[in-house]
Amino acid sequence: MKRIIIPLALALVLLSLGACTNHDQASNSSHPATAANLTTTINVPSAQTDTKQEEDTGLPTGAVHTDSIALYGQVYEINYWNEGEFDYTRFVIKKNKRVLFDSLKAGVTMEGGMKAAEEENIWSQGVEQNNRPAFLFTLADNRPNSASIIVEELDGSMQVTMHDNIEAWFEDVDGSGSMELVGFPSYGEVPLSPALVAIYQWKDNQYKPSPALTHHYWEARLKQRERAFQDDPSEMTLDSLLSAYLLLNKLGDAKKQFPTFSKWAAQSKVDDGFVAEYEQFLSDETTTHERDYVNWMSQVEPLQK
Repeated sequence: MKRIIIPLALALVLLSLGACTNHDQASNSSHPATAANLTTTINVPSAQTDTKQEEDTGLPTGAVHTDSIALYGQVYEINYWNEGEFDYTRFVIKKNKRVLFDSLKAGVTMEGGMKAAEEENIWSQGVEQNNRPAFLFTLADNRPNSASIIVEELDGSMQVTMHDNIEAWFEDVDGSGSMELVGFPSYGEVPLSPALVAIYQWKDNQYKPSPALTHHYWEARLKQRERAFQDDPSEMTLDSLLSAYLLLNKLGDAKKQFPTFSKWAAQSKVDDGFVAEYEQFLSDETTTHERDYVNWMSQVEPLQK
């Protein structure tokens, strides 16, 4: 069975398999907008930028893009400039035309930033979480994997609260109405080397992993991916389902389900040979690495600033 590194678009699809709600997804726009974090986003062409205000504040003209995001009843404007090969190399967050954060003056170093949602022309994810506005930017650094930076209004000023090599987004994971940070450090591979998607909470002035919320997240994904495989049996949906079992340390339960998996595939009139291949793959001790994932949730590292 050939091992394949999953590229960005496919990785996000695999992570979201089985979902017709919330994160499964891809939403940011790869990541979801839930009722808890729905905001009004207005994309303003650069030609509409207030040039006089930029000159008064010392900002350069020629912003390549502007987002306007409504959070807590306030409209935040984010301007972007680019001097590199990606979408932007500098961003500024403003409210009422007053600069709150300038990535250049704050000393943020990046190779370049990337649009958060290509199809919606949104360049950052703005959310209401921890009773404060937060803005998440996706960076082109750390290729072929991802990097992200979060700027939040903390202690009365906009500050960087996370800058790390991680693919990240905000999501209401437990349905509580509050937003949690979700992310993974590197993409997965097929077969059965999934991305380690974990949930992070703000504690002690840092984003730290929450094993409890991470476990809850994957229990929900297991149910969604089981439905996805039953509805559309394929090698990819089966790998996605088995990956959820693996990350929950329940691969033993999955092995007992192979007769059911074969039945679902046969009912869908698809060639179910891939089911037998995965069953054989899991029976081979030289290829099965279940022990590598036993305590992974408790070994996730806090995120850097």
